[in-house]
Amino acid sequence: MPKILFDHQKFSTQHYGGISRYFANIIQSMRADSSYEYKIGCLYSPNHYIKNEPQLLNNSIGRAFLTSKYGGKTYKVNKKYCEYLIGKNQFDIFHPTYYDPYFIGKVKKPTVVTIHDMTHERLPEYFWSEDDLTRNKRMNIEVADSIIAISETTKRDLITYSNVDPQKIVVIYHGIDLEIQLNFQEIPNLAKRYFLYVGDRSGYKNFYRFLDAFHSLSLKEPNIEMILTGGGKIALADEELIHRLKLQDKVKHLNVTDEQLNYLYQNAIAFVYPSL
Repeated sequence: MPKILFDHQKFSTQHYGGISRYFANIIQSMRADSSYEYKIGCLYSPNHYIKNEPQLLNNSIGRAFLTSKYGGKTYKVNKKYCEYLIGKNQFDIFHPTYYDPYFIGKVKKPTVVTIHDMTHERLPEYFWSEDDLTRNKRMNIEVADSIIAISETTKRDLITYSNVDPQKIVVIYHGIDLEIQLNFQEIPNLAKRYFLYVGDRSGYKNFYRFLDAFHSLSLKEPNIEMILTGGGKIALADEELIHRLKLQDKVKHLNVTDEQLNYLYQNAIAFVYPSL
């Protein structure tokens, strides 16, 4: 029975998010399938999707220790724990959840890496020049024994922008769960008419262009609002532009549960995704 070690990275840094949800769904499927075993390289995680994971110390005592001056920060402690598990070598496959190359040269078993996109490589002008993500991703690609690409487009980009053997790449699309019934939770005081924007708002996502377009529309349709969710709190530069366009009463950021997000999708005029 193969045992897969998933490392801590996205479970240490994301409360909610697409990448951590991707790995949490894989783990959930493995939990229901006796053909596999898994281990998560986390002692404590703030992540919503694995909050009930029995391997974690997600209780008041564990949380207090791991976030105290004695235990250090969660990311640092979880990384040390991963290094400990890697050193024990009691697994068959290693699957990092993001691109920190701390494990390179230490893992003695096959490594599988998931590549979600090659946006940094395709559009470098939209990213900070000192960002080490591109370098770290390249290092992961170079040491991987197998690479999961989430689409044919990602596979083509991988071949174009990296020196990778195409035979190492397997395309596995994101799935949906047809058996789980969607639940909806109403959000009080929500505008009757709104556009919905979900997730990251950084440069290549074209959020500023969307704001400009919404500003023009709001002059003609003053009762329409823009609801943002995910992507972290609104950045200072975004706030400045929102105020400059006099949209501070029309643009709202909400932290929502899955049930509330379903409600937002269901009732929006449109879901807007202006990303390149």
